[in-house]
Amino acid sequence: MMVVYFCRGLVILMAFTVTLCHAVDETTSPTTSQASGSSAIPDSHATIPPSIRLFGQRIAPGMRSPEPQNHFENIDQFPPLHFLPPTHGPTDRLVLEVMARGIVGGETSALPSIYYTRDSLDRLHHWSVHQFRSPSSMFYFYVTIPYEGPSTIFLAKQIPSNEFQRHLFPHVHFDESMLQPFAVFKTQLAQRDFIQNGAMQIVGVELMHIAGSSLDRTPTMGSVPLQQVLHYIERGI
Repeated sequence: MMVVYFCRGLVILMAFTVTLCHAVDETTSPTTSQASGSSAIPDSHATIPPSIRLFGQRIAPGMRSPEPQNHFENIDQFPPLHFLPPTHGPTDRLVLEVMARGIVGGETSALPSIYYTRDSLDRLHHWSVHQFRSPSSMFYFYVTIPYEGPSTIFLAKQIPSNEFQRHLFPHVHFDESMLQPFAVFKTQLAQRDFIQNGAMQIVGVELMHIAGSSLDRTPTMGSVPLQQVLHYIERGI
């Protein structure tokens, strides 16, 4: 059972719609052997908006973690995974910045689009499907609640550095002591029969910058089993 707290305040987060994309041709500069990514990090979001519901924060009085659901014990066929362009809108970038602060205590930058080749996309898709086949697979999650329309849940799954550099993106090199790669996904909440009829979107890969001791930042977000996240996706919050 996870611990939950109150989240105060409300900020409008507009839903940002993007189209399906399997290939990109942007000309973002490649990552160096020790990518810092500082130039890709917006500096206008120093304050975390209180309206974004972070894992571990209470949404309503008396809410508790969902119990494991029997129909999530075995997932033989997960809903389709669709790719989004690796260049995200302002809402997505804001959410990912906040997630990075909660997960690693640092900042984040998107993997440059030049590395999203057809082969790397296929490998990332295969890896992602494998992660969603096990209900016990651990994910970080984050929920945005707009004034109108359905809420959106973002999921982040850490990619082991050796698997990332040797298999998924062999042409990307970085300092493992400074960066951690995460695959990010999103979908809408309150999708009844999500397993049979839903769809998950692959937002892309984030390189999260591990905070140094001088920054005095402490990770605050914990990961939970996929079966608990699926409970929220199907029933909402």
